[in-house]
Amino acid sequence: MDTSKSCNTIHEEQMSHKTQLSSVTKSQKGVYFEIDPGVPTSCGITCRKTVAVLTNTGDKNAHNVKVNLDIHNSAGESVYSTQEQLGDIPSGQSRSKEITMNIDCGSVLTLYSKCRKHMPLVLKLKIVFDEGVQTFPDYVYNTKF
Repeated sequence: MDTSKSCNTIHEEQMSHKTQLSSVTKSQKGVYFEIDPGVPTSCGITCRKTVAVLTNTGDKNAHNVKVNLDIHNSAGESVYSTQEQLGDIPSGQSRSKEITMNIDCGSVLTLYSKCRKHMPLVLKLKIVFDEGVQTFPDYVYNTKF
């Protein structure tokens, strides 16, 4: 999957609970994932919370699944990074995970310059598992801080 040419826009207020960041809809050979990022809600000035669901749509079980999420501003500065451990995900099964993102937008004194001056944010998502790695296309995330 060529991820360098794809850039989709996800507006926080318009995100569908059924949004899939993958274009595959049928079972794949081996391990293959689709993700439903959920609908982010505000939990503070620079805090966003969501429940993401990762589904193994492949025909093989995935072992030791880890989700790497990196968020950068348009200037390329990292404003949030996490690795979530999900364990094993059998073929056709899903795992959900609540993720709380405390975005590093800079201080109040600088009027959150990392985010407000460098919007939108870009989400980079990579799934690492014993059987391989799956990288999703970068997504532009428009939110207000």
